[in-house]
Amino acid sequence: MWPIRGGRHRRPGIALVLLAFQMAQAGFQNIPPVTLVTLAANVAMFLRLFRGFRYPKLGEVCVSVVHVWYQGDWKRLIYAAFFHADEWHLYYNMASFMWKGITLERRLGSARFLYILAVFTVCTHSLLLGLNYSMDHFFHQSSYLADCAVGFSGVIFALKVLTTHYLPPGMTYVMGWFPVPRRIACWVELVVIQILIPRASFMGHLAGILVGLLYTSGPLRAVMELPFGGWTRPRYYDDYDAPDHRQTRAARQQSYTYHAGATGYRAEGGAGLTEEEELQVAMQRSLQEYEQQSTRAAIQESARDSGGRHPSAPPLNTAFEEANPSAPLSDLEELRQRRLTRLEQLHR
Repeated sequence: MWPIRGGRHRRPGIALVLLAFQMAQAGFQNIPPVTLVTLAANVAMFLRLFRGFRYPKLGEVCVSVVHVWYQGDWKRLIYAAFFHADEWHLYYNMASFMWKGITLERRLGSARFLYILAVFTVCTHSLLLGLNYSMDHFFHQSSYLADCAVGFSGVIFALKVLTTHYLPPGMTYVMGWFPVPRRIACWVELVVIQILIPRASFMGHLAGILVGLLYTSGPLRAVMELPFGGWTRPRYYDDYDAPDHRQTRAARQQSYTYHAGATGYRAEGGAGLTEEEELQVAMQRSLQEYEQQSTRAAIQESARDSGGRHPSAPPLNTAFEEANPSAPLSDLEELRQRRLTRLEQLHR
């Protein structure tokens, strides 16, 4: 979000070209509908593409305690998210939102993601008003009541918390610079952005983080699901078990502002295993494939050397089909020794 301190929109330029390039890089066909429409709406509002619509000045849509609470202009709780101070403000917000939207909308479904966006928008701006009012009450600084902000970044911070909640614990890079634990990355970015861009709305970003935490760790999610009697979604799955896990994994690499690389994905049938168990299963399968290839090559070579005198050689995969794929490595070694003995007998 961006505090309003005067100024007008800049003319469209390189920032919107970069945004279009990022969208093309992701693939327009790969951007889910709600994410795509939200991106288009923000760009259209900035470029004033809607005919017959009276475009207000930023001061007429920004969120502040004076305008919303005291003057009762409640529509600002929604309007403010779709207006930006300049095209770079729009670019950074939309580029960040695009990757989070791709990941979350695929995971949650379009209807639920749209519902979350609407609720997060209203809750983030409402909490911003509460924070500014509290700051005025405790510090007796009337400037907090008049502080007015626009932009989508408060909602984006809430989505960052939600995106991180669905990722496994690990390290990520803040702004691509330095590694931090993924669970505190949004807090680190809150401070870093404020240092780099002093005009950024610290309270707006903080409100977004708190709304995200209220959803992932607080009562907001339960309250949101009350009108639906508890939201159920049969196709709800972990990104690791998605039908096209490679595409989901690639989107997740860009889903957080820090562009953190994925930590890998679970193979089919590996759900519920720890990382050590998954590694052991992968090693066993790799060993089995190696043994199968070695056995096949040895039998073919034996058949060539013997001139085809052993047409009744045992099938290649019989022993491995009968073996337990999750057997310990010691059992696999014993199985390998038995097969080598059988091959030696074929040569005699």
